[in-house]
Amino acid sequence: MRTHRIEKPMPGCQPAYLANGLVGLRIPQIPLPQGTALVNGFVGLSPETGHEQCGDAPYPVGADIAIGGVWLSDRPDLAAFVSQEYDFACGELRSAFTFADILPRIAWEPPTPQGYSLFLFLAVGT
Repeated sequence: MRTHRIEKPMPGCQPAYLANGLVGLRIPQIPLPQGTALVNGFVGLSPETGHEQCGDAPYPVGADIAIGGVWLSDRPDLAAFVSQEYDFACGELRSAFTFADILPRIAWEPPTPQGYSLFLFLAVGT
């Protein structure tokens, strides 16, 4: 099994890319709630040139999470990148991040310095 793993943020670099020939996904280091999707044949006219170009399709991985009433989409600054690992053998991308700094407000879970972790598993079939 061949994998590539990053464990520190890489600002300015292109996000991970998964594709199967029909659908292509750019998965950022914090994969929720936004990314980029391209679908074969999903096109539109460029407002700048008036020519046909690939159109951004709805992001199928898009989601949002809330902990203690605080939404990730409202406070992306509370998300911290942990790691991203791409398994080239099966086309699986594993992303891990913490959604921290709100732990004292959550009564049902004891606070920890590590925060909460969300692990997103996404595989694009071939």
